[in-house]
Amino acid sequence: MKNLNCFSCCSKNSECCICSEPTSKGFKCKLCKEGFVCRKCMPRLCESGLCNKCPVCRQVDWRKKNTSQTVVIPIKESDIIIVEPVTQSQEEIKPCLNELPSCRYTMDKLLVLFSILFLSYIIGIFTVAEPIKYPYSRWRPEHHILAFVVGIFEFCIISYCCWRSLCYPRGDRLN
Repeated sequence: MKNLNCFSCCSKNSECCICSEPTSKGFKCKLCKEGFVCRKCMPRLCESGLCNKCPVCRQVDWRKKNTSQTVVIPIKESDIIIVEPVTQSQEEIKPCLNELPSCRYTMDKLLVLFSILFLSYIIGIFTVAEPIKYPYSRWRPEHHILAFVVGIFEFCIISYCCWRSLCYPRGDRLN
């Protein structure tokens, strides 16, 4: 059964004086009964600079201020300044810096080189470990050198075969 409200003072929802939508959330005027602005319409009032006065009775200090009040200022397109980054001219750039590789580039190349050498050594260990029949802890220095040389050789062969098949695929496989 619906609860009938005879008077508008008993209703929980108020009607926004701007958009005429019934809602319970908004800002009521302390002075007049008709001054109620919903939360959807309040930002539009602030953007136009009218939120300090009641939209109905035009009185200042019309609502309870429980939040900090900020001013929203719209930006005009004519006020926007686009600043382009400043680039150095060719005369300002020192020529010696163009000729030397950067430290980061050198470190990247060294990292790749050491990774390839380490991978080659590991590949060589797996290849040489079976015929030697000694545990790794009892290997002599010549076993390590042999594993390193064999690993580099195998890494070069594997790399050549892989790069060749990637760069020059056989024509009969394309069909």
